[in-house]
Amino acid sequence: MPLTENDYNYLKDNYMSYGECLLCLCIARSTLQQHIREGKKFNRPGDTLILPSKKRVFLKEAVSREVARVMEENGITG
Repeated sequence: MPLTENDYNYLKDNYMSYGECLLCLCIARSTLQQHIREGKKFNRPGDTLILPSKKRVFLKEAVSREVARVMEENGITG
């Protein structure tokens, strides 16, 4: 089933592409894929979606959570 304009607008406003996520987290694609498979990252419902085109997108809020977690692990507080 193709995405409607409302679906597209919702995704555009609330999700980011794989490439954008990798840039935010400064992580290699293969490492991120492994962490997702192991349930270490983006394990809450809705954190990631796989679109009909087979592309994965990431909830912007979830990416922000992961960035904050990584910063905290490295002793950076904001």
